[in-house]
Amino acid sequence: MLGKLPDDCRYKISFALEAELTLLKAGRVIRQSCKEFLAYMEIYEFVLKTELEFSFEVEETAAFLFFLIGKGIRFYLPDSTPVIVVEESTGYATFNTPGKYIGKLPKGTTHAVYIHPRTAWLWRQIEQYAGLEDFLEWMESGTEQFGHMPRVKVRETMLCTLLEELALLDARKVGDMEIAKMTITKELLKQYYEMVQKKLTSTVYRIWYFIKKNYTNHRLTNIRKLINRYAVSLKTLEREYFHEFEITPANDVKRLRMRKSHSLLLETVMSIREVALFVGYSNTSSFGKAFKKHFGYTPTELRDKKRGT
Repeated sequence: MLGKLPDDCRYKISFALEAELTLLKAGRVIRQSCKEFLAYMEIYEFVLKTELEFSFEVEETAAFLFFLIGKGIRFYLPDSTPVIVVEESTGYATFNTPGKYIGKLPKGTTHAVYIHPRTAWLWRQIEQYAGLEDFLEWMESGTEQFGHMPRVKVRETMLCTLLEELALLDARKVGDMEIAKMTITKELLKQYYEMVQKKLTSTVYRIWYFIKKNYTNHRLTNIRKLINRYAVSLKTLEREYFHEFEITPANDVKRLRMRKSHSLLLETVMSIREVALFVGYSNTSSFGKAFKKHFGYTPTELRDKKRGT
């Protein structure tokens, strides 16, 4: 498999299940995959002369860890809804539900690592990794198409060293390859969660998780109630929340409510009034106005479209 890769490929994994070189107008892409008991991993090297836009399909809900060394990457949905904007070298845990996603990379060299641990194993690690239980419950609740744990700046030397260790593994020299691979995978997880632990205890992230769990509560219509709960000024909260999540707390509540109501209108037989109350609105009038402003059409029009009328 390694014979397919160019000599200047930075990390050549001798035990890779797959090693592919793809030549594009924008440049070249190298993908290597490997698997061990705990996780499936893909390592990418992009060498681009121009910006590259690509699409991919997710077939089943999955949580994974994503590391990037480079100038950044953008992910969004086919309707242009942003999924995440990553600037420079970054690591984050995320989940995606089934569907199509779009990615966009700038020109230059980018290395990316995708790690998909076994979900059952992750559940057994919730005491070791900060915020993991809340994250997995959020994923399995089905309320969101995608979600992320905090982004952290990657120490490039750390990630490069671990990738070099992975590339140097040789079955002829290592007593137990499975344990050797697992050790490196665990170290990548450990490095991320050590960096993210401080963020998760900050006020802005406690509020973020509170909103994710309680956005259907009608009391959150007035975001000022969070100020009393967490002893933070509105100005500070909005500034720090926007810095981390690129949205204000109030707009995040609205966005979550709109996404949930849209799926309920399409996938259930709940009445519009029942949907409005379920997602935190006190009446159908305010819900209808918010829905029309967000989507450009009313709940009734969405239902009519579903029925084909």
